[in-house]
Amino acid sequence: MKNDQMTPKELEDRLIDFAVRIGNVADAPPETPLGQHIADQILRSGTSPAPNY
Repeated sequence: MKNDQMTPKELEDRLIDFAVRIGNVADAPPETPLGQHIADQILRSGTSPAPNY
């Protein structure tokens, strides 16, 4: 039987990779007040799982 569970190190690496990708997404919105607000929220919510893990 194959073990499909992820190791803690693999999960940590995936969360860090996700945070980096979120940083790239947060750079995409236009430099408007609304774009910056959305980018800030994306950064806060997308980068919090890694340190909270």
